[in-house]
Amino acid sequence: MKKKVLWLVSLLCVSGMLGACGGSNEDKASSKDNKEPLKMWVGLNQADTYRKLAKEFEKKNDVKVEVIEIEEADDGLLKDGEAAADVIRLPHDQLGQLVEAGSVYENEKYEDEIKKTDIPMAIEAASYEDTMYGYPASADAMFLYYDKRVYNEDDLATLDSLTKKGKVGLNIAEAGADYRLTPWFIANGASLYGEKGDDVDGSTLNNEAGLNVLKWVGKAKENENIVAVNSDEISALQEGKISALFSGVWNAQNVKDILGENMGTAVYPKADFGNGQVNLKAFSGVPIFVVNAATKNPGKAMDLARFVTNEEAQLEVFKGISTVPSNKAARESDEIQSDQIAKTVSVATTDEHSVLMPKLPEMKNFWPNMNALLVDTYDGKVTEADMQKKLDTLVKDISKPVKE
Repeated sequence: MKKKVLWLVSLLCVSGMLGACGGSNEDKASSKDNKEPLKMWVGLNQADTYRKLAKEFEKKNDVKVEVIEIEEADDGLLKDGEAAADVIRLPHDQLGQLVEAGSVYENEKYEDEIKKTDIPMAIEAASYEDTMYGYPASADAMFLYYDKRVYNEDDLATLDSLTKKGKVGLNIAEAGADYRLTPWFIANGASLYGEKGDDVDGSTLNNEAGLNVLKWVGKAKENENIVAVNSDEISALQEGKISALFSGVWNAQNVKDILGENMGTAVYPKADFGNGQVNLKAFSGVPIFVVNAATKNPGKAMDLARFVTNEEAQLEVFKGISTVPSNKAARESDEIQSDQIAKTVSVATTDEHSVLMPKLPEMKNFWPNMNALLVDTYDGKVTEADMQKKLDTLVKDISKPVKE
């Protein structure tokens, strides 16, 4: 889709039909602007925080901004771009589908600046096929919560020592197991859609490293200190059924309420699945802002997207909704470094401890297939003799075109 558009623009330039072909990208975007208000879509329970930033933007720019909460921003943008907001906040893994559909505007004004200010993981998340479209807003990854009364620092070093010392909650038997465990395959030496997550035929989840992780899943039920949890993980912690859990910032207040000053946080431990010790990884996610390709104010929309994602804005959003900045300077600020969970997430959202979730549309094929395999393996429905065949089938299925 993108290549076809670029070819058409080049043809029109040669034909003399686009008078502004020689101008800068910024000039092109600004020349299209009008005085209509800008609309900005954000996630649920985020509007109050972003309205404050929108008011600041209005004071510095001759344009009004309306902030609206929406649950399925990508769906709204794909269904009716003309009716969608000018600037939209959404998870980075939706970017590929939106770019392929021609629904988002290229980041023409702030690419160089963002490459200097934000962490590499965020830059990658905001880009698709080597072109930047997004404006990183924060960075997130799961980590380990633990009870300090049960574990000391040495206990946190490996998955083996962690599960020998106490009971650990892990979603391994229900929907969501795919999100928790797939990064462990990658940490061990397998890949999901290639090394960078952008090659639809590049999955090697069926190699020896992937097979060894699946074997571990098949034996996990034998370890009484690995407790299968999901939506009940907080009640399990409260009732003393577990003393540690792999979770995220969304559970911070719940865990604090239960453990109080005994709450500890750490990045994932190391593990040995038969290929040597590796750092276990979590999926990292980067909420990004994008500009609607159908906006009538591309220049101002890009300005707004950058304004609500700069260093100062990311720190304001952290205060409002506890998202950890992707901006390098903001991550080093006293506000972040003095916050236990934010500091842990800052370490977790590095290549050493997490892997960026792929942005390919084919991820829609991946989730149900991977989750079914993991749950069936944990339940004993997949024997060790059948695991290689099941992984081979998985790799084949997740590379198929997405059915609309």
